[in-house]
Amino acid sequence: MAMTNEEGERCEPILSLHHIHAHPRDDVEANLIMLCGSGTTGHHGAVQHREEWARDALRAILRASRPDFARYLAVKLGSRESAEEWIARKL
Repeated sequence: MAMTNEEGERCEPILSLHHIHAHPRDDVEANLIMLCGSGTTGHHGAVQHREEWARDALRAILRASRPDFARYLAVKLGSRESAEEWIARKL
């Protein structure tokens, strides 16, 4: 059975890891999220191509269920405020 997103669209049958904060690409759990697609296809591709709907969805998921990413980014950028600014501007 194929997985679908909230709109009922079919997800790609493959999954790949996406680096949320890409520069540098820290390979730590707090900076990674599993998305369908290869990086050029599926939801991973949509995020990589900076499609607004995909970035909005990723931002909402991170805020709702990934406090580890918020902590990671605050440490990386020096403060919670800097992290929130980065999320609003880059994600």
